[in-house]
Amino acid sequence: MKNIKTIFAREFAAYFNAPIAYIFIVVFLAVNSGLFMTSFFLSGTADMRGFFSLLPITLIVFIPAITMRLWSEDSKSGTIALLHSFPMSAMDLVLGKFFASFLFYLIALAGTLIIPIMILFLGRPDMGPIIGGYFGSALLGAFYLAIGIFISGLFKDQIIAFILGMVACFVFYMAGTDYIAIVLDGWIGGLGTVINGAFGTANHFASIERGVIDIRDIIYFCSYTILFLWLNSVTVEQLMRRLADKKFTINAVAGLAVIFMLNLVIGNMHLGRFDLTSGGMYTVSPAAKNILRKLKDAPVTVKYYVSPKDKMPAAMKTIERDVTDILREFEMVSKRFKYEVIDPTTDVDMAKTLQNKGINPFDTRSVEKDAFNIKRVYSAIAISYLDKPEEVIPQIVPQNISNLEYEILSRIYRMTMPAKPKVVLVAPFDESNMDPRQRQMMMQMGRNMPEKEDHYKNITQMLQNENYDVIRCELTEQDPLPPSYDMIIVISPEYLSERAKYEINKAVVSGKAVIIAAQNYKFSYMPQPGMGIQVMPQKQQHGLNTLLEKYGLGIANNILMDENQEVLSIPVRQTIGGFIPMTVEQPVKLPIQIKVTDQGMNNRLSITSRLGSILYLWGSAINYDKSKLSQMGLESDVLLNSSAKSWEIASTGGMISADDINPRKQKIIGSQPLGVLVRGQFPDAYADMEPPKWPGDTTSTRPSAPIIEKKPGKMILFGCGEMFTDQVVGAFDNAVLMLNSVDALLLGDDLINVRSKMVSERYIKETSAATKMFWRFLVIILIPAILVVIGILRYMMRRQRRETYQRLLGQAQ
Repeated sequence: MKNIKTIFAREFAAYFNAPIAYIFIVVFLAVNSGLFMTSFFLSGTADMRGFFSLLPITLIVFIPAITMRLWSEDSKSGTIALLHSFPMSAMDLVLGKFFASFLFYLIALAGTLIIPIMILFLGRPDMGPIIGGYFGSALLGAFYLAIGIFISGLFKDQIIAFILGMVACFVFYMAGTDYIAIVLDGWIGGLGTVINGAFGTANHFASIERGVIDIRDIIYFCSYTILFLWLNSVTVEQLMRRLADKKFTINAVAGLAVIFMLNLVIGNMHLGRFDLTSGGMYTVSPAAKNILRKLKDAPVTVKYYVSPKDKMPAAMKTIERDVTDILREFEMVSKRFKYEVIDPTTDVDMAKTLQNKGINPFDTRSVEKDAFNIKRVYSAIAISYLDKPEEVIPQIVPQNISNLEYEILSRIYRMTMPAKPKVVLVAPFDESNMDPRQRQMMMQMGRNMPEKEDHYKNITQMLQNENYDVIRCELTEQDPLPPSYDMIIVISPEYLSERAKYEINKAVVSGKAVIIAAQNYKFSYMPQPGMGIQVMPQKQQHGLNTLLEKYGLGIANNILMDENQEVLSIPVRQTIGGFIPMTVEQPVKLPIQIKVTDQGMNNRLSITSRLGSILYLWGSAINYDKSKLSQMGLESDVLLNSSAKSWEIASTGGMISADDINPRKQKIIGSQPLGVLVRGQFPDAYADMEPPKWPGDTTSTRPSAPIIEKKPGKMILFGCGEMFTDQVVGAFDNAVLMLNSVDALLLGDDLINVRSKMVSERYIKETSAATKMFWRFLVIILIPAILVVIGILRYMMRRQRRETYQRLLGQAQ
């Protein structure tokens, strides 16, 4: 150990005794941090995926630059003979040089730690992938350093050592990419997959980068690092004892073969892993375990139908292993969960049976001998429980395997329910605005023309896909609520009658779940030549406030604006060449297009805890009287908030002016509630009153007031209905917000917590230009500048000591 410390101190000091060390670190930081910062504020995501995806490429160049001099310089200057005369082993020399270069690399890497500090200031990142990324970067750096030191020991010329080191690192990296695996598998089936798993670095680094520390990846990096350090010691030993090269060749081939086979064998083993991500995104969640542990009546059987590995394209070679890893974890949680893996290609009769279930082989693209080909493969799951119809997941591919836990458990959860929950959707229909010529043409073709246009089809379809029984209702005398239901969802109603509000009140008082999403204004965008886009507000007469006020709630009358806003593309008609009409998309960024990021979401509640962002289009603030709610015995929580830089304007009935959208000319009112969850026994707003008549009912008699059996109910109020229309619900996490809200009120939190693992995108808060400039300066310029100053001071101190020594030496003579 003492010998290693001696060599370590010598080599480490040598780095900083020359300006090359400071130049290297400055260039390393400028390239990696600079490239990351060019797109960081444009993407707005609070993560370092862009940094770690680029780092392996830059290390291919920078690591050989560190190692090229370690042995080459000693060989060229003749100091290697002096090292050989020391009473230390070849391995002591190798490890001393390795640890010195590794510490130097870690110092350079530590210069980028200002990036996660910046992200923590600007957002709420998931620190798991960031920690995993740095851990993986350390392992990858150690591996590349071992390669570089080994090659440096083979050549006296530093340039040759640098070039060959760079080539070797590049070969190892590319061998781990899917592209090389696909090409090689196209010529020799399975070869690319074997090399990808047992030889290449890219896929092993990618696994750690996402925040999952797999024991197999650690073994891979450590085994190859140890191999090349050992080979380096063999070369040094040969130089010291002047042995023949034959022994080295045998050792090199044997060592590579052993490490290759080791990683090939453990690649198919399940050795365990550490999931560093927030909430354990790649591990069976506690919510999933709760769902599985509730399986008491009968076992659930999952059958995974998959084609054999040798018939799979390169991109799907590991799909069976990945799926069975998940199923095995489920089986370990609950004894009533059973699974089978079946190859349907061996039985023709089975293929016909599967076709009746809705399981068919699907086409995937493969590359065979430099030509594209199509392979038909199976990768599907069938879930059976008691005598209920089987639930089928028809296609499982690498792109959707991250959602597999939710896809399986959501089906199991709903299969074990006694009945489908009934959801009544109250939302307006618009008159069809189809072009008359198109209508006439379609009528001539014998097609039925819709009289009404539905802007909420996606919400309906989405809930039906989640096994809810969705009933559309206009909440009128002609189309009233069904006799039995579990939830009412009211979206953007067009002036509810008093009787309609009475029905909503009766639902929530009797313990039903209610979701209301309504706003006070919609907006028309009108392009004006030379003036850009003019915006006209249109008041919405929903009539809900007279009911909501009885519960201490309401939808604010003023127009809400926020500096945290999203860009929309508005279709604009233009004329090209004076006579050719054309529609173009014009980007519009206005404070009525509010973007709610995770900074404005309640992370204590499952509904919003893992959402990335919401497009709160044209929404209003919520009037929220928490003290009144408490006096009525109702519990309440705010789900969504606008940013601290929000303001309101009163509608004048005219166009929105430039001053209205300028925050510098408006009074900032701070964060405003945009969504509220209320639960408890709601007061009866129509107590001791006869039920109101439906509009148009001219009968003199009124129905007697029914006796309402009071039960604790739940209500979610959003001040925006436009965010759930077909055009907007697909934006960001709007659809997940609705699904989470429905699940939370009807089913509880378990299913939401499983689904939340699908949502991982996190965004930074709205940032001013001055703040962006400050962080760019700090990350790209200040840290390298500090290193330059340290290097200059160290140079001046060393020069001063040298001059003092020479002066004293002259005086002594």
